[in-house]
Amino acid sequence: TQYGLNRYDGYEFKIFTSKPDSPNTLLSNNVWGLQEDGLGNIWISSLDYMVYNRKKDNFITDVPKFLEGYGIYISDPYRIYVDSKKDLWVLSGQKLFLLHTSNGVLTTFDIEEGLDKLETIEFSDDGEELYGLLKPGYLWHINKSSGNQVMEELPDGISPDRYNRVYVDTQGGQWLWSA
Repeated sequence: TQYGLNRYDGYEFKIFTSKPDSPNTLLSNNVWGLQEDGLGNIWISSLDYMVYNRKKDNFITDVPKFLEGYGIYISDPYRIYVDSKKDLWVLSGQKLFLLHTSNGVLTTFDIEEGLDKLETIEFSDDGEELYGLLKPGYLWHINKSSGNQVMEELPDGISPDRYNRVYVDTQGGQWLWSA
C-alpha cells in the first residue's frame, strides 16, 4: 500500500501512517510487506524495516538496536526474512544470522557473496534452504542446518536484472519473476 498500514482487530480499523516529526511511527507510507516471526514480532518492509511493538501499539524503527537484543549485530544495508518455520534470517554484509525462534538459538553463517551482489528483493525457502538471486546471474541457496551454500548459474535469457524475485513451491520448484 502507498497509504500506510491498516489493522482490523475484529471491532474497528486503526490506521497507521508516517509522521516524520513523531517517533515510533511508520518510516514511510509505502508498505511492501509484512512477516511475523515465531516470537510474535511483525516485521514491516518499506524503504527500510520496522517492527511493530504490540505492547506500545507503535513501531520500532531502530532495527539494528532491536536486533542487538537477540545477539545480532548488523550494519546497513541489511535484509530481513521470516521463513516458513517462522525463523528469522538477517543478512548484513558477509554475515547471515539465523535465529531459531522455537528455542532462541542463534546461528551465524559466513556467506560467500555479500549483500552488494544480492539482487533479490525477497527471499524464499522450503523449510530447510533459503533462496535468493545474485548478480551476475546466479540462484543462491544455503542449508539452514549445515550452512552449505550452492550457487547455480541461471541459463541464458534469465538475467537477475530482469528477474529479482524467487519463490520455492511445496514440490521444490523454484519460480523466478520480476516485480
